[in-house]
Parts: sequence; structure tokens; C-alpha cells
Amino acid sequence: MDPALSDPTYRIDSLLHDVDAIVASGGRVSESFTRIVNGWEAAKTGPTTADLEARILEAIATGDAVVVEQAMTAATVATITRSKIRERIARTILPALRQAYASTAAANYSTVAEHYDEAAARLTACASATDVTAEAERIVALSAKERSAWLDSAVIAAELDAQLAALMGAASLAGIQTTDRSGALLA
Repeated sequence: MDPALSDPTYRIDSLLHDVDAIVASGGRVSESFTRIVNGWEAAKTGPTTADLEARILEAIATGDAVVVEQAMTAATVATITRSKIRERIARTILPALRQAYASTAAANYSTVAEHYDEAAARLTACASATDVTAEAERIVALSAKERSAWLDSAVIAAELDAQLAALMGAASLAGIQTTDRSGALLA
């Protein structure tokens, strides 16, 4: 297994990426999911290196060795301990996010599938009106309706690609198998 796939932080980021695509395609998330995401974002953030260095410089300006040592210790703890804690917390957050998402998974799959079908129908309509695979040089000689359909088809095809990614994510998060035993997509 790819080590990145066993990293809970990577898996959380992947889950959130899929959910963002689903929401962009008309899906929604529960309040509990949003609260967990907000908490996770807060746990991932902390003082930057510049913030920590600024605090150390402020401590140095006091001339108090104890204050300087406290600022140095705080900077060390912030950079080392937080990453270990985040890693442990991520192992708990991932299943909590999945559970919180589960309440909207089926509805989101239906919504995204509906939007995918609508985009596919629009692309089919364009393909019925003209050869959407025609080279640009041939388009000049076509009627206005055919040119419009050809131009629209490129935009709709890009939309369909984005919808497919959201649909696959929504299906996977809804517990629908999206790959075969070899790992190949079932699309």
C-alpha cells in the first residue's frame, strides 16, 4: 500500500477534497460534519514560524533570561509536539468525519448523479445537433445552431468531467463500489 494512503492526514485531505467537489455539485453536509471540519482546521493551525520568532525577539527585548527561555521552549514545543498530536488526532477525526458525512451521503449521491445526468443530456443534445468531434476549421462552414452546439459541447464536456469526479467521490462516500478488484474504475 502506498504510505500516503495510510497517512490519516492525507486521507482527511482527500475526503475533504471529495466533499468540496460534491458540495460544488449541489450536495450538502451536516452541521456536525461542518463542526468537525472547523475543529480539524483549528487543530491544524497554530502559530507560524514567524509568529514564534517574533515572540522570541520580544522576549529578548525584555532582557529577562527566564522570559527568553520560556519563549524558546514554547517555540520548540509548538513545532514538535503539535505535529505528533495532530497525527494521533487525525486517526480519530477521519472516522468521525466519515460518520458525520454518512447522514447526507445518499442524498448527495442522488443530487450529484442528477446533475451529472443533466450535463450528459446537454452534451447529447449538442452531439445531436452537430459533430462535436469536428476540427475547428470545419466549424466555420456550419450553421449558427451547429456552431453554437459545437462551442457549447466543449464547455459541457469540461463540466461533465468535473461532475464525474464529484459523482465518483459521492458514490464512494455513499458506499457504492467504484473500482473493480484490480483497482480500475468502474465508470
